[in-house]
Amino acid sequence: MNPSRCYFVIGIDTGTFAVKWPRNKSHFSTKPISQIRWFWSFDDVDWDVLNKWVASVEQSDCIAEVFVIDDEMDITMYRISYDHLSGNQKTWEQLTKSEISYIEKSLSHRTNSTSGVFLSEVNDWPLPSFGVEHLSGINLRNEEIDWVESHLSGNNLDKSLFNKLANSGCILRPGFKYGCKWRVYDDEVGKTHAPWLLQPLNDAPSSWEGICLSVRLAEGVHKKWVCAIPLGNDWKFMNIKRWLPGRT
Repeated sequence: MNPSRCYFVIGIDTGTFAVKWPRNKSHFSTKPISQIRWFWSFDDVDWDVLNKWVASVEQSDCIAEVFVIDDEMDITMYRISYDHLSGNQKTWEQLTKSEISYIEKSLSHRTNSTSGVFLSEVNDWPLPSFGVEHLSGINLRNEEIDWVESHLSGNNLDKSLFNKLANSGCILRPGFKYGCKWRVYDDEVGKTHAPWLLQPLNDAPSSWEGICLSVRLAEGVHKKWVCAIPLGNDWKFMNIKRWLPGRT
C-alpha cells in the first residue's frame, strides 16, 4: 500500500518514530524525505510538543508526517506544515485620511445590535473586507467594530489573531457552519471560496480523533484546516491535511 520504505532510527529528532525514503532512493546515499510520528486516535494532542516537532522536522528539510491508528487498527496518514495566510484586501495602512474620516463619521451614526452595529446610508465603504451590506447600510460584527475603533484611537499595539489576519489583507467570516472560528478568504467573498478554515489554538481539538473530524470536514468542502498558534507577538498557522500514497 505504501510506496515508500520506513527505517527505524534513533536520534533523528525528539519524538520521531521513523524516517522515510522514496522507493527508488538509497538510504545510504540520500537524505530521508520525511519523519514520522504515530498516535492512537484517542490520544490527547500536546500542541506545544507537536509544534516544536514540526518546526524541527522542517528545519531538517523533511516532511512531517503523522500516522493515526483507530480502534480497528486502520491507519490514516497526515502531513503537517505551516501555511502563510494573506489576501489582497485593503488594510488600514492603505486608507487615505479622507477615507478614515468617512469611517469615523459613519460610526457616529451607528445603531447598536446584539451582534455588532449597523451603519445606515453608507456609500463607497472604504473597507469592503469589513462588514456585510444590508438594505441601505453595512452590518459590522462586534470583532470588526472593535478592530476599527482600536485603529481610530491610534492603538497600534494590537497583537490579536484578528488583527494579524486583517492586516494581512484577509477577509474573516464566521466559521460556525464549519465547526471553526473563521473561514478565511484571500479575495472578495463573491469572487472565490475561502481557502482556509481556521481554529485558534485555545479552541483546537484536544484529541487526534477531534483533529481527524475537523480535517475531514474542511477537506470535504475543499478547504485547508489551519490551527493558529501564538508565537511571541506573532502567529504560526499549522495546516494538517490527510495524505494518501501517490498524492502530493
